[in-house]
Amino acid sequence: MARKIANGNYDVKAVVSTEDEIGDLATQLNNMASKIKTFYSELLKEKDSVEQKVKNAIEETEKQKVYLSDRIEEILCEMEKFASGDLSVHLISANDDDIR
Repeated sequence: MARKIANGNYDVKAVVSTEDEIGDLATQLNNMASKIKTFYSELLKEKDSVEQKVKNAIEETEKQKVYLSDRIEEILCEMEKFASGDLSVHLISANDDDIR
């Protein structure tokens, strides 16, 4: 049984047929396997949650990267117009940018 638990099978149960130290050991082994199964399940859920958060952060970072690249390109175009003497240059804020 201990070998099965060590290999990830937390559903095995020791048969408790006596009320002596061996029976107590079997009961505690069953309790331990149950707790390990619960903790392992919680750990997998937390791992999935962290992976999703990382994925979301990467997606948001990529969106920001594209947005900033587009904004820089727009600013450079407007600066070129300004450098050429066009004083009607106007930058439009697309996302609550702090462009003043």
